[in-house]
Amino acid sequence: MKKFFCIICFLAINTFFAQKKETTNSVSKTIVTEKNIETVTIEPNSELTEAPGEIVYDENSIYPVFAVEEKPEFPGGIEKFHLYISKRFNYSNEMKEAQLKGKVLASFVVEKNGNISEIKILRDIGYDSGKELLRILKGMPNWRPAVQKGKNVRCNFLIPIVIDATRP
Repeated sequence: MKKFFCIICFLAINTFFAQKKETTNSVSKTIVTEKNIETVTIEPNSELTEAPGEIVYDENSIYPVFAVEEKPEFPGGIEKFHLYISKRFNYSNEMKEAQLKGKVLASFVVEKNGNISEIKILRDIGYDSGKELLRILKGMPNWRPAVQKGKNVRCNFLIPIVIDATRP
């Protein structure tokens, strides 16, 4: 009886491992447009127009800053940008009394012509610090736009601004 049981177990295990598992070599491709992100699965034997996994942008897409060949730049560079912000930021009496200190996080899009659009305050540390930064960003001069493959492109820019109302 033991022999019979061992043979049955051996056949069951052998059959289990001998089954051929079907695998496909499909590839996923992500397409990013202005309005949505779409992942498409490409089956074997289908024609590929782009490299697998390549992100395809259309002419109105907003590129992330890390994906462009030349990043957008404030006139004179990032140091001038921080100087521009610090000269124009008005600390309210409430900010000074509370000795407000921290980072306000903002994002915006640098358009193909250098204009700034879609300004958003992502983190505000209170006392209308985000509202004050928004006021300054709306009045910024045009930036040098991002460049990808020799063309100006729209680019998302994210920047933390340090607020310190403890300094005179």
